[in-house]
Amino acid sequence: MRKFVSAVAIAVGVAAGGLAPTAAQAASAAPAVLWASSVEEELGRIQVGVSADAGVASIKIHVISPATEQEVAVVDSFHLVNGTEQNGWWQADDAVILPELGAYRLDSEIIDADGVHVEQRSVGFLAYMVKMFFKDLKVTRTVSYDKRKVTASGRLMGRWPGTGDVKPVENFPIEFVTWYGNPADGVSGKVGHFALTTEVQYADEAGYLTTLWDDSRRFHLQAYADTQAPEVRLADTRITADLDRDTVINGEQVTLTGELSWKTPQEWRPMPDAPVYVSYCDTRDYCTLLGATSTDGQGRYQVTVSPFWGGTLRVSTYNPDPFVTTVTHVDKQVVVLDRTQFTDFFGERSAGGQVWLHGHLQFLNNSTPGQMPVDIQFSKDGTAGWHTVSSFDISYNPTNPEGYSFEAFLDEPGPGYWRATYAGSVTSFQSAVSAVVFVD
Repeated sequence: MRKFVSAVAIAVGVAAGGLAPTAAQAASAAPAVLWASSVEEELGRIQVGVSADAGVASIKIHVISPATEQEVAVVDSFHLVNGTEQNGWWQADDAVILPELGAYRLDSEIIDADGVHVEQRSVGFLAYMVKMFFKDLKVTRTVSYDKRKVTASGRLMGRWPGTGDVKPVENFPIEFVTWYGNPADGVSGKVGHFALTTEVQYADEAGYLTTLWDDSRRFHLQAYADTQAPEVRLADTRITADLDRDTVINGEQVTLTGELSWKTPQEWRPMPDAPVYVSYCDTRDYCTLLGATSTDGQGRYQVTVSPFWGGTLRVSTYNPDPFVTTVTHVDKQVVVLDRTQFTDFFGERSAGGQVWLHGHLQFLNNSTPGQMPVDIQFSKDGTAGWHTVSSFDISYNPTNPEGYSFEAFLDEPGPGYWRATYAGSVTSFQSAVSAVVFVD
């Protein structure tokens, strides 16, 4: 990417930078021109900064040719535009009309209200130059997967110093640059018209348009314009996902299968060799990667993962092509139940004739429910007719390495079979059934 600025223009800018005098200059008793330059909006008109303790009586600026060192114009009619007569910014009433473009040296004569006359050499420069600019600039507003070219068109114009005439600038080198693409070079044609085309490489690719250096027209100042990034119409992608089961016990695996495709300018087609990621995402949409794979030649994939919590499994893909939708995903819900088990269960007839039952219920994944309802069930033959005889919550019962302990004394005169059950939770905890015991 190239950007050229005339060295003369830089020099003029430096001269114009001293709009305020230094403390030492302001304290000087003699009048002085502190700086002199062209007016930015009208390069053929002179402006000066003047310090004069007694006030300004007259200002005279001599315009000196850089080629001959001869005086080519004198300007002696100024008006105050800012500040005071003791320390002010003055502009010439009229622009200078000169036969040739160039950077002209400015010498000065100043007389203050006390009649003190001071002459100064080289107080600044007159940038008698053409100020170029782009007119009717148009840039391609949208691009897509199969239409990535961007064209900048318009007219190159120039404002001439002195007269202020605005005219087309023909046959001048111009360059159109996108930040990551190749520059497009050309020249302005008839009536300054130009059209430069380049190809966008990235989705958010802004750029600029600039004139280049032309040694035969050194006093044509650079035209420059930033260009906005065109809107990118991304090609759509889609991904499907199927779970082999939607409820698992903690530690078990699930397998996801599906297809990945993208919409070409003509039709939907499989996306081969594309990455596929499976993540667990919590309610805050914070995701943890569980597994990854790639699609086959037909855009199909299969990946097996072990979800550690119930919730959202997100299947996603990433496409590096900036003209294809970057991230596509589909969510599937899975229930993960924490493991539970009865570690033991015993029963016997007490001396008083009651059935005494006791055991332990264990939660294996370091989490427990708020309530732990246990049902004690009875069956005469141990295979059919199971019915609940007693129910109780054991969440406040003592615990040991075997789990939460429980016991029950029940009135049942006849022999039969006993078991304990825990219903679990459809979203959090596995159900459990104890061993079956016979009590005579």
